[in-house]
Amino acid sequence: MPKPLQWIMLIISLCYFSNSDYSKAKSVPYYSLYTLSKAMPPSPVTVSHSKPGMPQILQGTLITYKNRSARRVYIAGDFSYWKKQPMKRSNNGIWFYIIPFNDDERIVRYKFLVDNVWINDPVNQDIADDNAGSYFSIVRQDKRSEGTQVSYKILDESIRLVEFRLYAPKASIVAIAGDFNNWNPEIDLLQKDKNGIWRLQKRLPEGAFRYNFVVDGIWKLDVYNPHTASNAAGMLCSVIQFP
Repeated sequence: MPKPLQWIMLIISLCYFSNSDYSKAKSVPYYSLYTLSKAMPPSPVTVSHSKPGMPQILQGTLITYKNRSARRVYIAGDFSYWKKQPMKRSNNGIWFYIIPFNDDERIVRYKFLVDNVWINDPVNQDIADDNAGSYFSIVRQDKRSEGTQVSYKILDESIRLVEFRLYAPKASIVAIAGDFNNWNPEIDLLQKDKNGIWRLQKRLPEGAFRYNFVVDGIWKLDVYNPHTASNAAGMLCSVIQFP
């Protein structure tokens, strides 16, 4: 296993990519984030891990905040519909969170909630007035190529139009089953394109919905969707939520 110092240097090197260099971000193991020793500006990363209920590969923007004395730190922003998300703490007092990449170019506003006090990111100089006497911090994520590591994509938030996607080039039949169709795998069938990606566009009601893909009769998670929950039978499911 590489020494912690090696992982620290690797993370530091990643963090000096500009926001337009998403294609150059290299993969690091999730556990190495716990060796972070300094807060740095938002940086593109590809993180790999094997934790149950989480995607094997998570691509996004690494956000860091240094505060050894803070008891709880949350992040909230456009990416989470301004619902606060808990940040993890490294062994050296660095709080971190990864804002997942979207398939479209976007500007993401965010803030920290530090022991019940809202602040902007002190190491991120890209800010915008929040019209309340303070500032939003800004992350500018470039459009990325679709690739094979696909998950659901929100096409129109106003009408909650979602495109479910799964890369399964060798599959014969792919369906989606969830709370929105009474877990019936025969209602919503996906169509495969020339690149081996199965797709289905669907409008959803407001709220949170659990779902699984059914690939040639085998129930599977949406592995690149980091949000999961269990259903009534105790099976782990992916989750999508609209406010």
